[in-house]
Amino acid sequence: MRLKGISNAGMQRLAGTVQAQAKDDGLDALEEALSIAETTYSQTRSVDEAFSAAEKHLEEDGNYAYFGVEYTPYEETGPLSGVEMAYLNAGDTYAATLCYTEDKGFFISSWGDYVENAERQYEEETGERLCGYCGAWSEEVAAGQECPSCGHAPDEWS
Repeated sequence: MRLKGISNAGMQRLAGTVQAQAKDDGLDALEEALSIAETTYSQTRSVDEAFSAAEKHLEEDGNYAYFGVEYTPYEETGPLSGVEMAYLNAGDTYAATLCYTEDKGFFISSWGDYVENAERQYEEETGERLCGYCGAWSEEVAAGQECPSCGHAPDEWS
């Protein structure tokens, strides 16, 4: 759709402004939800109740649909060893949402960014790399060499 008297460039600027405003509104609502979660948690010491109160607030805002609380997988070893992150499922791996870990408390991030940051930190600390085929961690292998876990030869190791 094109509004009369507005150029294509003008329409693009207008669309960008609307998207930026929606993003700002979303972050404001998440920051309010973060405050609600922290307050509820300090009163109840229940992560579930804190998430429930925050999700209710976001849904009452009218522009948000969340799909309950989910968790990153718990690992014995690897970048998330000993850590379980709970988050409001926003329907997109990289959508900003409300998250919780025992060591950090409540915070705003996406679960995808959280996991990728943990993987990068693990790589730096151990020198191990993630196989793109099987998901196993092993000492860095040069491009074209086989993964010791699955036998595939990734062009590049993650």
